[in-house]
Amino acid sequence: MIQTEALPIQADPEAVFATLLGEPDPFWLDSATGGGWSYIGASPSAVFRAAPGESGALARFEGWLAGRPVVPRGEVPFRGGAVGFLSYDLKNDIERLPSRAKDDLGHPAIRFGWYDVVAAFDASTGRWTLCWDEDVAGAAERAARWARRWARAAPLPPPAQAPPVAGGELSCTFSRAAYEDAVRRAKHAIVDGEVYQLNLSRRISLPWEEGSWDLYRRLRRSNAAPYAAYLPWGDPDVLSSSPELFLEVDGRAVRTRPIKGTAPRGADVEGDTRARRLLESSEKEAAELTMIVDLERNDLGRVCRPGSVRATSLGTTETYATVHHRVATVEGTLLDGVGTGALLRATFPGGSITGAPKIRAMELIDAIEPTARGVYTGAIGWIGRDGRGALNIAIRTPTVSRGTLSFQVGGGIVADSDSAREYEETGHKAAGMLRALGVPPEYSVE
Repeated sequence: MIQTEALPIQADPEAVFATLLGEPDPFWLDSATGGGWSYIGASPSAVFRAAPGESGALARFEGWLAGRPVVPRGEVPFRGGAVGFLSYDLKNDIERLPSRAKDDLGHPAIRFGWYDVVAAFDASTGRWTLCWDEDVAGAAERAARWARRWARAAPLPPPAQAPPVAGGELSCTFSRAAYEDAVRRAKHAIVDGEVYQLNLSRRISLPWEEGSWDLYRRLRRSNAAPYAAYLPWGDPDVLSSSPELFLEVDGRAVRTRPIKGTAPRGADVEGDTRARRLLESSEKEAAELTMIVDLERNDLGRVCRPGSVRATSLGTTETYATVHHRVATVEGTLLDGVGTGALLRATFPGGSITGAPKIRAMELIDAIEPTARGVYTGAIGWIGRDGRGALNIAIRTPTVSRGTLSFQVGGGIVADSDSAREYEETGHKAAGMLRALGVPPEYSVE
C-alpha cells in the first residue's frame, strides 16, 4: 500500500537532492522547466542491470518488472517504482541487429532501480509530497528520517566554477571534414532509396576528475529542460538536459513528442524572433518532422487500437536556452494486454534519433558512426505501479565514467541537407554543455 504525506518544506529540489548524495543510487528526475513534476529518491530495494550487448536483456527486464503489486491511481503521477535508463544499443537486442560499432563506453544495456520512497515536487504549486510503500520493511522509517533531513535543507551556494579546459583536452569522434563527409554518405544512401532520413551524431570527450554534481548544477543553469535527469550511479553517472519526451503512458493512453527542426537562438530580441520565424517557415524542417511523425504513428500503430493513433500537433515551436525546436505530438490508445516490454519493442529507440525507415537507418548509423552510442539517444525515466510512466529521449545527455566525460550531438539528414550547416547545427546543440564545461564560446571542437 502506497502512503503519501504533504511535506511542509520550502527547500528547492536541488537542496533536497543534495541531502541524498551519500545514499546508494540516488536519482533526480528534474522538470527544470515547464512547471511539471520532479522526483527524488535513493536506496533502491532492487537493482536491474543488463550488460552491454546482453542477449534477451529486454525480456529479462520484463520479468523483473512483472509480478509487482499494482496500486490504485493517485494524485501524484509517480509514487514509487522503477527509475533508470535504456541504452540506445538495446536496439540490437530488440531488432536482432549485429553490433558493428565499437563499444568503447561499456554502458549497461539497461539499468534501473526499484524505489520504495520518493519525494515528488509539483513545480506548478511549489508543494512537496512524500510517498512510501508501507509494505516494504524499513520504508516508513526511511521516509520519516529523510523528511527530517529535508526540513533542515538550506539553499546551496552556487556550483563551483568549471575547471579550465585546455583546447587540446577535447577530442571528437569526427573532425569537421569527417562529419561533413559522413553527411554526404548519408545523403548518398537517401538518393539510393535506402532511407528517407538519417540521424547522425558525433561524440565529444575530455578527461574528467571533478565529479558530476557541480557539473549537473551548472548544466541545469545553462541548459534547463523539461525532461532532465541526474543519475550519479557510477556506471556511468548520467546527466541529462533533454527537451524531448519519448513515451508517456497513462493507463491505456500513450503519447510521444518527437523533435525535428532546430535553429540557434538570436543574439538579441530581433534576431531571436527572426531565427524562430525562419525555422517555422522552413520546408526542409517541416518535411523532416512530417517523416518522423509518420514513423511514430506507424510504431504506435503496432500496439494501439486501430484508428486511435493520431497526430494531435504537427509542429509547435519550443524555445530553450540555446536553440528553438519544432515539436509534434502523436497519441494513441494501447491495446489491452500491451505492457512495458511490448510497447518498447514497438517503439524503441525513438524515431527522431534514428531516421526512417528505422531498421535500415540504424544499420547505416552503425556503419557510419565509429562508436556505439551508449546512453545517448536511449531513454531515461520512470515506470510506475499504477499504469503510468514517462521516458525521455536521452539527448543533451553527458555521461561521466572512468575519468572521462562524454556527450554527443547530432541531427537529421535529408536529401537537401547542407553538410556544413549540419555540422554547425551540432555546434549549436553543444553550446549549453560546453558552457557548463567552461569551454570558451569561440572554441570549435574538431
